[in-house]
Amino acid sequence: MERTGPRGGEPKGVGLLYGGENAVAVDRVIAEPLCLSYYEVPILKAAYELGVDGWDLSQIKLCGDELESVKVPDFRFPELGAISFEIYRSVKILAREIYNGIKDELIAKKQK
Repeated sequence: MERTGPRGGEPKGVGLLYGGENAVAVDRVIAEPLCLSYYEVPILKAAYELGVDGWDLSQIKLCGDELESVKVPDFRFPELGAISFEIYRSVKILAREIYNGIKDELIAKKQK
């Protein structure tokens, strides 16, 4: 999905399918045809900085077409802005998670 994907983006048919056991490695392989280096993708940059496996393309076993042959140089990326958290929404989500956790514990105790 281009621009505001994955929820509101525009589909771009590139004829590629990706999969793998390591999500970081999959993201790294996807970044390559889009002409992105690992340090341009926040999750890959963090993986590099933390020493998480998968950021180094030379360490990833690939199957299928060579990455050079599937470049998508005209891909339109979203404009990345600052992430903000609304305090009301965050507190509401936290309260719901606590409530559900307590409820699940009580149900489990009743079933014993």
